[in-house]
Amino acid sequence: MRNVAIACQGGGSHAAFAAGVLKALLGSKLRSEFDLVALSGTSGGAMCAALAWAGLVMGSHDDAIDRLTRFWRDLEVHDLLDAAANFWSVFLARMPVTLEISPYAYEPVAAARMKELLFRHLAIEALPADPGRDPAALSGRSCARPAVLGWALHHQPSGPGVHGFAEAGAAG
Repeated sequence: MRNVAIACQGGGSHAAFAAGVLKALLGSKLRSEFDLVALSGTSGGAMCAALAWAGLVMGSHDDAIDRLTRFWRDLEVHDLLDAAANFWSVFLARMPVTLEISPYAYEPVAAARMKELLFRHLAIEALPADPGRDPAALSGRSCARPAVLGWALHHQPSGPGVHGFAEAGAAG
């Protein structure tokens, strides 16, 4: 069986796409076609990787799919205020004149909400403190520990944001 490592892209809707791909790969039709040996990502892709990883560590492929689904459903537009905020942020981002502003120069508006959603869907308090580095872990066949992905959820105005996931290092 082929070993597969997945790196999830970030960038708003690209991360939503990564979530859909992960859900398909972890679904019952494809999961037996490969051994998942590592998950990683950047920005929103790191969130997707962490959600999938947490589901695999704590339950099963189905738990990973459920965590991804619930997280992205919580991010959907739910009311008129969400729709207006979406519209104006996209409109302003597409204007021909933009300002270059460091994301570390101010408190991101959505940071608290994203952190709350991640803590809720990752269930961090239930995750093992030392998940180990067993390469067979993510396949769900031999144990429930992740291979390469480490996670750190923090928010510091002068440093990495809520999506500060870090690679724990390769096994071996």
